[in-house]
Amino acid sequence: MSARLQPWASVREWRDVRDALARATEDEARGDGARRGAAGDVEIDAALGVVRAWRARGRAPLAADVTAMLVRASRAREGVDRGDADAARSATAMTLARLVNGVVDPKQKGRYAAPIATLAREVGLPRFLVDLRHECAHGTMPSAGALRRGARRALAWCRRWYWDEQARAFDAAFERVRGCVRAMCACEKDARGLRAREGRGAVESSSDVLERRERGEASAEGVEDARDAGDAGRGDAAPETTTPGNAWR
Repeated sequence: MSARLQPWASVREWRDVRDALARATEDEARGDGARRGAAGDVEIDAALGVVRAWRARGRAPLAADVTAMLVRASRAREGVDRGDADAARSATAMTLARLVNGVVDPKQKGRYAAPIATLAREVGLPRFLVDLRHECAHGTMPSAGALRRGARRALAWCRRWYWDEQARAFDAAFERVRGCVRAMCACEKDARGLRAREGRGAVESSSDVLERRERGEASAEGVEDARDAGDAGRGDAAPETTTPGNAWR
């Protein structure tokens, strides 16, 4: 695990964006975005604005940016203006090609370039997206129907390999923090017990317990709790998932 800067202000902000975009992608999958309602549109607009802020900070995860761009293109397709529909089609094609390139390119580590389809298969990227990317780059523009199907598969992939994995990483980090707090509380309780038994006037800290153990004066349980708490205090603050798509996050 390694700590690194993230664009979101808090985990709560990240979860709010995930929830809003998840509802938008579910609407896209069902094809009922037009019946979403004004309240849903406000939430999605706010989430898209937050992702734009992440992008401006220069550290927006690829999957989060792709999700936002596909949601924005889907909403543009709901309009009746032909120009908006054509722009949405081009935006969708560009976004799908960017997703494939962004996932595959970091895995090109050999002296000779490996086939894109092979690398995409290693990270679970649908072959249909690879074919669409090839058409967008070397052939004619795919049909609107093919792009919609590609967008749905891309959104499903992003949700599985980024949004769900990152949420689990946050949950695991919170559990580690809770465990550290419990260990520290147990350590301090042991230190207070030693003080009470020996009639000392000062409360010992975790480091004091470890020093006393070296002199053979503290309980083994208190020392293990203190040592675990000390190790936890040197951990990293920002969780990082280890999924097949980790290289592009």
